[in-house]
Amino acid sequence: MFLEVVSTKLINEQRLYICLILIPLVYIIWRKITSSPPRRRVVGYVKEIRTHPVKSCKPYHVKEIEVSSFGLEFDRQFALLNEYGTFVTLRKYPKFVLIDQEILGDEIRLRAEGMPDLRLPLKMTKKDGDHVADVTVWSITAEGVHVSQEADDWFAEILNLEGCRLYCFPSDGVPRKTKVKNVGQQFDMMFPDGCPLLITSEASLSALNMEYSHEDIVMDRFRPNIVLGGCSSYQEDVLQHIQIGDHAVMKGLWACERCVAINVDTLKGEKSSYDLLKFLTRTRPGTVYNPKVKGGIFGYNYGVLKPGIIKLGDPVYQLSS
Repeated sequence: MFLEVVSTKLINEQRLYICLILIPLVYIIWRKITSSPPRRRVVGYVKEIRTHPVKSCKPYHVKEIEVSSFGLEFDRQFALLNEYGTFVTLRKYPKFVLIDQEILGDEIRLRAEGMPDLRLPLKMTKKDGDHVADVTVWSITAEGVHVSQEADDWFAEILNLEGCRLYCFPSDGVPRKTKVKNVGQQFDMMFPDGCPLLITSEASLSALNMEYSHEDIVMDRFRPNIVLGGCSSYQEDVLQHIQIGDHAVMKGLWACERCVAINVDTLKGEKSSYDLLKFLTRTRPGTVYNPKVKGGIFGYNYGVLKPGIIKLGDPVYQLSS
């Protein structure tokens, strides 16, 4: 009896020692697995970076830029409203695409043929303008600060749009939010149509031009923020989670349903005589991704998970947990 008690005690002590050793070991392994960075593979590189400070004007190409929670720095920071307070774009006023914009220090310089240069402040707060108004873009609203009467008159003359007003998203403003849709979270944005970032690829444009014989389509038709090189055509549609360079991480949200804006010839500032949208709707229908999306798709919308600096030539990684 005595030996049985001693034996049982020894066995229990051994079990206790084993548990004391295994529990910390299991915890260390678990922490290592859960804290490890996502696996990644290179799928391409950054070919072009484009920001559009004034919505609908020409893109401004940069070599390096900060990606914040809003997307590319300064992108779609200014929006033009008509006399009724409705936002206006190149869809109805194609001459927008002939307006050059360039960031110079703490200003943005706008240039248009036959007009004096217009300089806008690169950043504004609510106190910097004479009033603040609601700016609604596709049913999503944020406050905008009025830029100046000079800016209003400049755009009114170019676009033949009396009563228009230019607004800037204030640095102390509350951001617009993306619609939840099927991604389960919302992302910050200033005045883009519906997402912080649009990504396309040169391979996708080449594939489109191989099929579309009516005219040579340039990337400006699609107004992306980031153009990828070194990937296969339409690969940007399936990457889902990507990292660009050392820090910036982005999440794929949904395919970009195109509108009549892509029918504007960006070299002439007028509507093309060919219907690119009709062709795209037939050859790349959005129903492939979502039964509710009836239009054609080109490019993919992304939200920002982690800010960072990106630059031309940066590797683009596809992430997997």
